[in-house]
Amino acid sequence: MRVRTTAIAAAVAAAAMTLSACSPGASTPEDDRIVVWGTWDMEDQASGMTEGAAALKDMIAAYESESGTTVVYEHVPFDQLFQKVSLAVQSGGDVPDVVEAASQEVFSRPDVFKDITSLLADAAFLSEVGESETTTCVQDGVRRCVAMNIGSTAWYYSPALMGDVAWPETDKEWLSAGAQLKANGLYVASFFAGRDAAGVEQTWAPAIVSAGGEIFDSEGLPAWANEATVSVVSWMRELLAEGYVPETNFTGDFAAGEQPFVDGAAAGLRGGSWSAQFVEPLAVGLPTGEVKVGAAPSINGGPGYVTLYGQGWAVPEGAANPEGAADFLAYLMTPSNQATWATAAYRIPTNAEAFADPGFAEVFASNEAFYTAIQELTDNYGLVLPTSPCYTEALTRLGETLQTLMLDPQADAMAALTTAQDEVAGSCR
Repeated sequence: MRVRTTAIAAAVAAAAMTLSACSPGASTPEDDRIVVWGTWDMEDQASGMTEGAAALKDMIAAYESESGTTVVYEHVPFDQLFQKVSLAVQSGGDVPDVVEAASQEVFSRPDVFKDITSLLADAAFLSEVGESETTTCVQDGVRRCVAMNIGSTAWYYSPALMGDVAWPETDKEWLSAGAQLKANGLYVASFFAGRDAAGVEQTWAPAIVSAGGEIFDSEGLPAWANEATVSVVSWMRELLAEGYVPETNFTGDFAAGEQPFVDGAAAGLRGGSWSAQFVEPLAVGLPTGEVKVGAAPSINGGPGYVTLYGQGWAVPEGAANPEGAADFLAYLMTPSNQATWATAAYRIPTNAEAFADPGFAEVFASNEAFYTAIQELTDNYGLVLPTSPCYTEALTRLGETLQTLMLDPQADAMAALTTAQDEVAGSCR
């Protein structure tokens, strides 16, 4: 389950990148355009474009100018992208040439994402990336993605809000810290653990594996109906029942999971190594030490895992211009482009040469404690979930079940978990 990263730092994931929206002219040859689907809204003027999105837009404009290729970009919300590209491939509809993807998804659906090993056989970045990139995007000699950055989930806390209470590392310490902080009118932590695949992937799964359980077996079939999962549910139920964590952790969306920490109502936050780009207290507090990186929860005496991601891009089956897609991926993976993206978007590159870029080196030096802490977590406690032919569907069904169990504390956990597992296993082949 653990993955040893060899880059100078390993961090950041999530929602990787986006590209400029350009309308192709009627006479544009097919091999002079690529269609890209990504989760970043690069035309979101209402809330203001992030520095990362702005940098990527400039980067893609430069690519268009240098290559003569038109990039046609479509924004797709992160919770819809995987399903949308899968449906397009399966139905024979309009398939993009490049799609933003996490490493867990691409190997779970080899029918959706193309083997790009030969397309990138001569790419320069192959000799520049470390084990962390290849571990997440290459399996059994087959490459199905490029990881422009490596990231993980992460637990953050405010020492000022914690006061004399130490950041909890074990399940029992969480209950003790929760009681002490509640007396001061604080939650011990906020996090997203709702009825969504990402809630399972980022919060529930590391705890279940720490407790000695599993989500999928060696064949990729659901295997979460076990005593370890029940023990994690019992622990979470106690945290919620005692008022040590907000109910919105389980009923709200990602923003609802972040808000108590932003408001100063929660001393800790489970975010991602990438979250400082979106959560202001992290962006301000991490460089100054006002916010620190804490250990992930250890359940039943097991290691406290963080979920490890290879975040980047893939080429779907049925892409009209796979060669153009490969050229674009190789462009994104160059040291200068990775450094530009990392510097602007609070990311860590996978191309080792990018660390020598003056811009990124300055960012790294200004926040070395954060990067070092994330490196240690991903090196020693990085968890890559096994692939499964029903990966997203299974995690979504499990997320729905876990939310039901949290909101109905009298419900039989093992019975509900078994029912959900059997339902998914019947179609997971």
